[in-house]
Amino acid sequence: MHLLLLLASSVLPILSGIRSETVVSATRTGLSRVGVDSREGRYRPPLPMHVMGTRDTGIVHSAFGAQTTGLVHPGSRPKKAGFMGLTKKSREQKLESIKFLLYTNDTEAPLKIDVDRSLSAVDTKLDTKVLIHGWHGSPSNYKSIIAAYLARGNVNVIAVDWGSLSMNMDYSASKADTEVTGIRVAQLLDNLADKGLNLSRVNCVGHSLGGQTAGVVGDRVTKGVLGMITGEWENTEII
Repeated sequence: MHLLLLLASSVLPILSGIRSETVVSATRTGLSRVGVDSREGRYRPPLPMHVMGTRDTGIVHSAFGAQTTGLVHPGSRPKKAGFMGLTKKSREQKLESIKFLLYTNDTEAPLKIDVDRSLSAVDTKLDTKVLIHGWHGSPSNYKSIIAAYLARGNVNVIAVDWGSLSMNMDYSASKADTEVTGIRVAQLLDNLADKGLNLSRVNCVGHSLGGQTAGVVGDRVTKGVLGMITGEWENTEII
């Protein structure tokens, strides 16, 4: 227990650039190293990291009925980029297969947005939650979370649909495609930042492989630092 507390306390200063309310927990699986690019002052983990945020933990936890943990699971790190061996056309097809749905209190049905289309529908003055489902998941997994966020006040909720990649029966292939998906989400957030969105007001929430994807997003954004990354697992003992 003392070792776990020491590990967590040693990581907290590194993560100070995310949000002061962010906390980190550890299990016997342990924490892998994290890092900061001091030249840019932004969070750049060598491995995608799951960070538990106190403000949103209740909503995420109640929806999944699961534990939230601040650990890095090396086994879930893509062994190769999802673009390896692909032609330019195939790479573009993968990126374009990833869809985004915007939920707000001003609309009865979700709006389809893209990295360069319909971005004016996003109110850049509001907090923004980005939800990323896991392997064989879909945005429908987040119905209760979306409802809870919108009930709490005005907020942008963006559900990422990477089902065309996550539905692969080959888990390792979907795992590699977390890199592809993370790049696409980062493109969206960077474009929104150009329109006035403050990335420090963005919480990227992911379940299972979606949590790994959220770590990639945090690494790939270039227009600021994500306010929070929340990773959700079915249990805290990731093997």
